[in-house]
Amino acid sequence: TEQMKGIAVIGDIFMDVSVLGTKQIPTWGQDSNVDSIDLNLGGSAMNTSRALADVGINVSLFSSVGNDKFGHLILNDFANHSVDPSNVQVVDEIGTGSCVVISGNNDRCFLSVYGANGIYSLGLDNYDQLKYYSHIHISGLFVLKGLQNDQFLNLLVRLKENGCSISLNPQTDEGNWTANGILPELFDIVDIVICNEYEAKNITKQKKVPKAIRKLCKNHQTTVFIVTQGSSDIFYGFGNVHHTVTPVKVENNDVVDPSGCGDAFNAGFLSGFILDKDLEECITIGCEFGAYNLTQKGAP
Repeated sequence: TEQMKGIAVIGDIFMDVSVLGTKQIPTWGQDSNVDSIDLNLGGSAMNTSRALADVGINVSLFSSVGNDKFGHLILNDFANHSVDPSNVQVVDEIGTGSCVVISGNNDRCFLSVYGANGIYSLGLDNYDQLKYYSHIHISGLFVLKGLQNDQFLNLLVRLKENGCSISLNPQTDEGNWTANGILPELFDIVDIVICNEYEAKNITKQKKVPKAIRKLCKNHQTTVFIVTQGSSDIFYGFGNVHHTVTPVKVENNDVVDPSGCGDAFNAGFLSGFILDKDLEECITIGCEFGAYNLTQKGAP
């Protein structure tokens, strides 16, 4: 059967409490006035899926929410972005993932409850659901504890054998940055890994991004690694080949909200990749998506 010309995104969904205009994070017992506090849909996989659908890419999200108020709000929003929700599980035993996103002018931090994300799982039994997609994107791996096992790796190997290409955006980790020990093998299975400088340095235990990407490329010769650095040059490489791309510059006065810029980059990159554009052009498109998102309120 002919494969679908679309993307399956596997990953996290959160209900975000978004705090904008944070000039100083208060210490215990103190208060700090901010510009606004809003309720928004979030999660790296959710954001990436919506941004892809908004530019006309056929995309389905594979994830999990709780059977609660947040979960129902999320499911009702799918129609606004043409994301296929049919593979989002609704579970009774635990609530929807939620996150407080605290944003300043140039960076952000998070407080999270992983909720249903932490128990979401996939294995070979799910092969038939995924085999018709031309590309699989995994996002938010470190919060997806139910995917950090051999069953998920075996599924990805089978999908690769069927002709699917696979990308990974691991996101940040509060633990030891190994994803229960599967990360090295996962890096060898996927075609592309996209992470930011903080993630790359922690995964490799290196203090500098150039050393981090050289280590990643040396240890996983057939995988493309892309490391973003906010407004600084993006490093990418595979094997012994390493390059940089200068991102689109956004003036400080135009910055509204840095939330979700990495997810926007991922969507831009994938929108080019699925059309068989070359690697550097895909990165450039990702930069354009990220720059635009920086000037907007909220994640994609």
